Amino acid sequence: MGLDTGDHTFQTRQTWVNGGEPMATRVTPEVDTLRQEIRNKYTEVATNPERTFHFHHGRPLAQMLGYPMDQVDAMPTGAVESFAGVGNPFSVGSIQPG
Repeated sequence: MGLDTGDHTFQTRQTWVNGGEPMATRVTPEVDTLRQEIRNKYTEVATNPERTFHFHHGRPLAQMLGYPMDQVDAMPTGAVESFAGVGNPFSVGSIQPG
């Protein structure tokens, strides 16, 4: 069964218990819709980094994630301001040759 909530389309599924009463309703977003909305949000951060979002971004996020700030400082300002990463792959160690 589909549920249309304006900009969002979700798939719903109910689980039933012995007495016929609904025990739980599972709501799952449409995968393609979810992916597109994530792309849209990252694009918005990249093109409008001065806005406030419901998640951290930019230089403060890089610092929270433990990026070496000397390396962050060497990057173009626009790249740093629009950063919306979700982790620091370098936190496990530096990249080694090979």
